[in-house]
Amino acid sequence: MTGDLRLSVDDNTDDNYTNRVIGSTDLVPNRSFSVALGDKLNRLYLILTAPVTLETTRGFLVQVSGADVCQIGTSDSPAVILVLNDIRVNLNRITNLPEPAYPHEEATKTYADNNSRKILSGYFPTLRSF
Repeated sequence: MTGDLRLSVDDNTDDNYTNRVIGSTDLVPNRSFSVALGDKLNRLYLILTAPVTLETTRGFLVQVSGADVCQIGTSDSPAVILVLNDIRVNLNRITNLPEPAYPHEEATKTYADNNSRKILSGYFPTLRSF
C-alpha cells in the first residue's frame, strides 16, 4: 500500500461542516504514525510493514449500533478479550485448542473420544467403532 491513509471523524463533506481528518499522507514502507485517543498511552500505532497496533491503558470497547460486542483488554487485565455477545462460527472451525485443564474449558473431539467416562459401576474403556 502506498498513498494516503486518513481517518475522518464525520462523513459529511459539505463545506458548512469542518471535517477532522487524522492520518498520514505519502505512506512509504517503514513509515509510522500514531493517532492519540485521549492520552499518549491510549493510541492507535500504525506502521506500513506491520499489522496495526492498538495501545490503550483502559481497554478498547467495540460497539455496533450502540450494543457492546467485545472489549479488548481492561484496566485490571490487559491480556483479556471479553466477548459480550454470541459467537457465530458458521461453516468455519475453532482450531488449535489446548487440552482442557479445568472442567469449564472447551475440549476437542479427539480429547473427548480418547478419555474414559466415569459411570455408576466404574469406567468404560475407550469405545471405538469400525
